[in-house]
Amino acid sequence: MKIVKKTSVVACPDCDEAIDLGAKIELGQKVTCPYCEAYLEVTSLDPPELGWDMGDLDDAGDWDGDEDWDDDSDWDEDEAWEGDEIWDDDED
Repeated sequence: MKIVKKTSVVACPDCDEAIDLGAKIELGQKVTCPYCEAYLEVTSLDPPELGWDMGDLDDAGDWDGDEDWDDDSDWDEDEAWEGDEIWDDDED
């Protein structure tokens, strides 16, 4: 008697590589793509599908624990970055 184990192979939504999820998968299961290291989760069981893991987002869509990620308090708007060039759009 031959025993066949059914595995679920799905495509990574980021890099499109095939990921073998194994025989036992659960809805919401966290998966990291071995090819592009995208953080994913199982979003459907039949057929098996993966989506991006948004577990670190709260209900408002903000990243938990990092409310000041866009804090520009140390940014000086008058200071040019090294290598910045001034473009003259009126050149003919």
